[in-house]
Amino acid sequence: MNFQKTIPFRRIQHLTRVTIAVFSLTFVLFSCGENNDSNTDLLKERMEEVQNTDRDLVDSPCELLTIEEMANICSVSGEIEITQLAKMYTYPTCVYSWNDGKCIQESSIGGHSTFVVDNNVMIVMVKDASEDIFEISTGVYKDGISVENVGEKAKWGEKMSQLSFLSKGYMFHVNVKILPSSEENKKAAVEIARFLVEKL
Repeated sequence: MNFQKTIPFRRIQHLTRVTIAVFSLTFVLFSCGENNDSNTDLLKERMEEVQNTDRDLVDSPCELLTIEEMANICSVSGEIEITQLAKMYTYPTCVYSWNDGKCIQESSIGGHSTFVVDNNVMIVMVKDASEDIFEISTGVYKDGISVENVGEKAKWGEKMSQLSFLSKGYMFHVNVKILPSSEENKKAAVEIARFLVEKL
């Protein structure tokens, strides 16, 4: 069975802008030999501007974090299969699931019992987010605590097992349920968040 990957229209637009920038500024470089240094600087500056618009083409958090990268961050054995699923709820969402037997859930229904459930990481991405939006969104964390060195602002909600952070106009919610310990889940969420910040 043949699979064909289509290029989104916005990426075609981006590639067109890059091509036009390269050709027009290359022409300037060759036609104005007297100011080569300043023209080279102009070309570099313009290319950086054009390339920086590429982050606006991110439509899903799945584009920022591969299965292999998730396995590496969460120390998942190569023998265990991880599924990655892109979904659209209110905002673009990416869900990673696997089962390594380490995610234990407790239940008090009909007596106390524990059972193994799938490990689960869910990442929600909000574009064009501001500090006000971040504060309103994280207001649901009754036990929220600020986390340092993650984007511009970050907050962890222990009960929800979720880290929310703001970076470069994006807000992410990283919901992590992969280990029984809240501290271990928080540590994994912070590592995932820092990885996403680097990818933006």
